[in-house]
Amino acid sequence: MPWFVWLFISVLCCTVWAADDARLARLEEIDRLQGQNCPENYVKIGHAFCVMKWEAKRGPGDYPVATAALTPWLTNDPEMAKAACRGLNVHLGILRDRFDLISNEEWMEIAHAVEAIKDNWVGDQLKGGHIHANENNSPMRPLDGQTANVAPSGEKIFDRRLYVNQDEVVWDLSGNVFEIVDWTRGGPSLDKGPRGCACNSNTGIARSLADVQGDACRCSGIAPAAYLPAIASPDLGKRYVGLAHICGDDSPATVVFRGGYHSHGTNGGIFFFGRENLAGANYAGKVGFRCVYRLGDI
Repeated sequence: MPWFVWLFISVLCCTVWAADDARLARLEEIDRLQGQNCPENYVKIGHAFCVMKWEAKRGPGDYPVATAALTPWLTNDPEMAKAACRGLNVHLGILRDRFDLISNEEWMEIAHAVEAIKDNWVGDQLKGGHIHANENNSPMRPLDGQTANVAPSGEKIFDRRLYVNQDEVVWDLSGNVFEIVDWTRGGPSLDKGPRGCACNSNTGIARSLADVQGDACRCSGIAPAAYLPAIASPDLGKRYVGLAHICGDDSPATVVFRGGYHSHGTNGGIFFFGRENLAGANYAGKVGFRCVYRLGDI
């Protein structure tokens, strides 16, 4: 082969390699930038993730959106909720699987942030009896995110907003609709969580933290840190924290859900933990979900 042909091939290869290196560098920079900031209407939690400010609403093209307008996207299909959140990655050109259904671990990180802020407690006093919640027994249906106080008299204790840091709030973590959670963080399909829930602890009344901690009727495969508050308070579990329902049906169809629904009363709350088959008629019109966006090198 003539020398000039070899030279041409060498130059061509070097050009291609240089172009590939430049493209890889651009993608790495795009990925770095995508991992730094929260999407619009998502609130940053610590350094690891951002969460929808409102429960997911059904947007154009059947993609979940975070907006004050519209009522929550109702679904009793956990896999659909997971796929809807993860579908945002391709739809919005995100290079990694940063959008996902909120995990139980992330829910608990938010819950512990909530309980550590005095503005979330009755009388703005840490350990002051109970945490605010949205017990919206009227109009007894899921609401949009534009009316902050809903329930018998509109007092602050029924505020639908909970502070997750000193400046920002997240709506409806304690009510409006139950929220499906993924047991583990990440992965292409929903993790329904460990088995071992032999009974239903919902007595129909809100109970104290001491009652729950001494309850022999619980999910044996779930550690207390997966659902209990960190701060001790004599009345913490009695109102608006949601410790009345710890475990439920143990069949393969059951999934974990958190929060509360629009007529859940004092049984709903930031620490409510349920495990049920959501396909039943009891949950029609009461279940939704919330997406997160994960930051950094995931």
